[in-house]
Amino acid sequence: MLIKTEVIKWLVLFFEASQSACQEITKTFDMVWALDAGLWNLRQDATEFFVNNPGENNNAAKSAIVKGLYIHGLNLERIAHGYTWEQEEEFISEILLINATAIFDAWVDDFVCSVLTLVSNRKKKDIASDMKKGEFLSFETELKNEPTSQIKGCFKITGRSTYCDNLRLIYKYFKSCRNCLAHGDKVFSKVAADNYSVIATLAKEDCGLKEVPQMIVTVKDEPFKLKLRGVVGFYDILIRIITYYDKLAADKIGVDNEILRRWQKLLKQKKMSESDNNNIKVNDRGLETENYTLLMSHSKDRRELAIRNYFKSISIYIPLKNKTDVVYTFLENNGGVRLS
Repeated sequence: MLIKTEVIKWLVLFFEASQSACQEITKTFDMVWALDAGLWNLRQDATEFFVNNPGENNNAAKSAIVKGLYIHGLNLERIAHGYTWEQEEEFISEILLINATAIFDAWVDDFVCSVLTLVSNRKKKDIASDMKKGEFLSFETELKNEPTSQIKGCFKITGRSTYCDNLRLIYKYFKSCRNCLAHGDKVFSKVAADNYSVIATLAKEDCGLKEVPQMIVTVKDEPFKLKLRGVVGFYDILIRIITYYDKLAADKIGVDNEILRRWQKLLKQKKMSESDNNNIKVNDRGLETENYTLLMSHSKDRRELAIRNYFKSISIYIPLKNKTDVVYTFLENNGGVRLS
């Protein structure tokens, strides 16, 4: 299973927390495939060097192979002969898994804070803790109580929507694997074994996937192992969970707050980079922060086209053509736009 980073890069989502998480996944795979290929080539070069130069040591190998970069602790003898390629790839898998849960945890914290407007900070922390464990019911329950968005139904929401509860169960398994790593004893825990037993027989059709992430048969107290292809598949699970919940929250008032915040952020950035842009006005109305207002054309068609282009530029869903006037009125009522 391969993650198509170009597809991730252009994912359109409402919440900046979701976009940031997907961008981090893109960056991760830009780097990890380079690491995987680089380690493979380094292993091949080191093996060839020691075969052709049986009397040479590690320093000689480094001088011959690694040019222009000094790394004190690099041991090419161990890279070539001390580990199998499977062991080296498994180490990359462990790094990937730890990073995956860190990205997801950061998304959960920011997403819950942005979406749930009626919940106390203490309860938000409890809900975030549940989600990080793979328990999403408390979030879904509170989301139902949130007020409806003023611009509900105004956007063309596209992209992947395949989600089912089995994805959550797969998430719980890999999260328990991450916890096995964190404890440092490198054996499967009872929790990991129990989570594995729930999903061991799942087929791709049960999950809406092209391929179920590869997993090692997981038995309590047996040596901990990962497959790189499986951890890559886990990232796909994370993307599906993130995009699903981003869309689930699309009809709630948190979206209104998010759009207004991101609209202000966009106008501020444009004003700072284009100081002579007279179409963006800065108003100090005694608030803690300045308010940025975009001056719009009196032509309905031109200003609605401009609105859609501005939304496209920050990778938010584009307003439907026949609903752009509603979005304009929403922005106008909140000080984001006005006629020039």
